Amino acid sequence: MKPIFVSHEAYQQFVMDRLQKHYSGGVLTLVNSDWPVITKLWMTNLSKITTMLEPFYGKKGPAPRDPASMM
Repeated sequence: MKPIFVSHEAYQQFVMDRLQKHYSGGVLTLVNSDWPVITKLWMTNLSKITTMLEPFYGKKGPAPRDPASMM
């Protein structure tokens, strides 16, 4: 099956949800050296990877995850 396209905005919302889930409540903390990496990942739009890799996905089989989301 072809991958389901996930927009960059949906990816950004996913990142925010995960950061809030795992880093709120004092269980884990982010330090200043984490923010440059988080910012780069936040700005990098990988959504074109899905269309580039689409020809390599078969028409049968289980529904694949979006390649950009896996990166």
